[in-house]
Amino acid sequence: MSLAEAEPKPKSAPMSFQKKLTFVFSLISFLGLLISTFIASYFSQNLVSDSIINSMHERIVGLKSTIEVTYQDNLERQKQLIQNWGPHVIAEISFSEASLDKKIVTDQVSGEKQEVTLQKMNWHGQSIENHNLVDQLSKDTGAAVTVLQYSEVGLVRVSTSVRKNDGLRATNTFIPKDSEVVKKLEKGEMFLGRAQVLGKWYMTAYQPILKEGKLLGAFFMGQYETSYERIKTYLRSEKILKTGYFYVLDSRGVMQSHPTLEGKNAMDVTDADGFFLNKEVISKKSGQMKYRWLVDTKDKKDKEIVEKMAIFHYFPEMDWYV
Repeated sequence: MSLAEAEPKPKSAPMSFQKKLTFVFSLISFLGLLISTFIASYFSQNLVSDSIINSMHERIVGLKSTIEVTYQDNLERQKQLIQNWGPHVIAEISFSEASLDKKIVTDQVSGEKQEVTLQKMNWHGQSIENHNLVDQLSKDTGAAVTVLQYSEVGLVRVSTSVRKNDGLRATNTFIPKDSEVVKKLEKGEMFLGRAQVLGKWYMTAYQPILKEGKLLGAFFMGQYETSYERIKTYLRSEKILKTGYFYVLDSRGVMQSHPTLEGKNAMDVTDADGFFLNKEVISKKSGQMKYRWLVDTKDKKDKEIVEKMAIFHYFPEMDWYV
């Protein structure tokens, strides 16, 4: 064994107290910076998220004034129309009790057909069914005009300027007795507001035709809601961030506006966990919710789950959940 091999190796000097202290402080500082960065990032993300949510709430509620002004303006227009024309028209309407007519009439909601017996209705001594009254008044005012007769099934349109999709007059269709329109008129009161006429929404005014407090019929003037169609067109064009959008459904769950489901009933639509989204919306009326949604993968070969949020608000004037 050589002398060099026999010599012991020198031991490393122990870390001084000052170096240990510096190391500990450096470690604490690094961990503190890491935690601070995490906390700052967490709160920053939450601030951004809260800001987006508040912005979405504001965009929906911002529609409120537009919808209310539109509704009140349309309502006042219909009220003035019916007040101007209703009393004059109704004063000249008479019924021929000796002359009865059997008709097959169609429920405007269900499409069910029924047979009813009606008295002959006249205006200025001529049959109301020549349609001269409704056509002339519709031409003069720009409104849809209808004269209806009360029957055991509801209010039957005996003369109208309203036409069905096939272009024919919507005569011999009826508003069923369970309608809010009929219930109001049965009390001898005017109905003023939104109502469906053969599946389309109108701003309407129905004035009862009474004899000794008994409902015999009604006089109607209404206008198709083109203003609300413009609101829906606006909502369809609006985007929220990159992938968000507006959609509208009513209390029946029917989509009034939606990128792919418009006109369809979406009451039973569920998310990836079986949660009934639109039932929740209709139940709560206004608020927000998170849910998980299945979407196609980029290659369209499979599905993946994405997190979504819906913020919603109810507009009773139109029965819209936006």
